[in-house]
Amino acid sequence: MRIRRDIAWFLVLSALFTAGLLRQFNVATLSSPLLPPAVGSLSFAILVVLGLVGWRERRLGAVGGEGIRLGSLTPLLLMLFAEKWVAHALLPPLMEGMLSGRSAAEADARLRALSGLALLVVTLALSFLSSPARASLFSWMRPSRWPRAAVGAALAFLATFALLYGLTRLLGGRVHVGLPALDSLWAWTFFGQGIRALGEEAYFRGQLLAELLRLMPRLGVRRPPARRWAAVGMTALLFGLEHASVAGGALRLAVFTVSLGLLFGLLVLVTESVPYAAGIHSLINWVLLGVVPRLLDPAGRPMPPSGTWICLILIFAFVLAFLVHGRRRAAAVS
Repeated sequence: MRIRRDIAWFLVLSALFTAGLLRQFNVATLSSPLLPPAVGSLSFAILVVLGLVGWRERRLGAVGGEGIRLGSLTPLLLMLFAEKWVAHALLPPLMEGMLSGRSAAEADARLRALSGLALLVVTLALSFLSSPARASLFSWMRPSRWPRAAVGAALAFLATFALLYGLTRLLGGRVHVGLPALDSLWAWTFFGQGIRALGEEAYFRGQLLAELLRLMPRLGVRRPPARRWAAVGMTALLFGLEHASVAGGALRLAVFTVSLGLLFGLLVLVTESVPYAAGIHSLINWVLLGVVPRLLDPAGRPMPPSGTWICLILIFAFVLAFLVHGRRRAAAVS
């Protein structure tokens, strides 16, 4: 079955929007009182329908005509909704026993670690829905990229730390280094945020980005720069929606997360390395949560604000990426 491109765009954009809202408002999803929660929700019904459509399209094979095959869209749609179904229907019962009896802070740290690991596993499993996306994801995550990614992320942090320390002392400020308490909560937060960042980068800037890059020519976006910017922009908007908040400062948080999504997507395209983007993502999480060394004023307050640290880390991350990969990759995303 083939559909018009404008309808295909509507399906893709509405699926991205719906998947983003499901992260925040999953409790409002319709469900049946006659079935277990895992299979009685509207999310599971969507998966069943998409699975049947994909199976039918696979049996029909290539069909000539105008527009785009509906079967070309089903891998992306399944990637979006299957991940949400696993996160909301399967993981909470499994994690409930692991988190019982813990303090609120430790339970939250463990929850983020376990959900990050689950997201990584689900991403790798869903990658088999699309051979091109799987090839790109595995290439961007191959083992040879990990050591360079770790070194690059460490250099970005050390450069930021040295610059801020040096400038503060040069300007006559009094500052000392504050070290985090290396207890079990620190360990769960440190490693948990690292795993969470890796899972999110593999899903958003690995699998979804690669699949959208595959779809862009079929959707009528054929010029390589336009394909890249469209794919990066769409994943960034989804990333922002999934991290949105209805509390105070919602607009500022939305701008912050969408901007981070754009920058992480560009990092992946420039370096072709998901681990490097995950390393920078982890650094930002660690700075915000105070699990890495910080500069403190005489009163023991962190300085400068976290936003300054994040901006400098991102600047050094891109400088390192351009120095290592040269102008050829930089021009590829322009």
